[in-house]
Amino acid sequence: CLLIIDYGHFQYNGVALGLLLFAVGFTARGYLGVASVMYVLSVNFKQISLYYSPAFFFYFLAVKLRCTSVAQAVAGVAVLGCAVVSTFALCWAPWVGTAEGLSQVARRVFPVERGLFEDKV
Repeated sequence: CLLIIDYGHFQYNGVALGLLLFAVGFTARGYLGVASVMYVLSVNFKQISLYYSPAFFFYFLAVKLRCTSVAQAVAGVAVLGCAVVSTFALCWAPWVGTAEGLSQVARRVFPVERGLFEDKV
């Protein structure tokens, strides 16, 4: 019942929350690469997931910096960075090809021309 109410009013926050919970679950099991992909999918689905970015970033960084050598730590951070960048690239690939596509995305993500305040919530 709560998901029906959530979908009606809050526009599919349950999907972003589900992807976020997958990310948390994979993080708890130690699959940080898969967790980072799930988190990026959550962020790309709903920007409200950005609130959790510092927690994921610093946890992943702390885990990777605890490696026995500097080379392992750098390699681990690089692998996670590649997972994040490639997931973003796949999500944004349909719109990055043209300036018109990027312009459309920018206007929809940052709708400053209609004002930052909506009076009908």
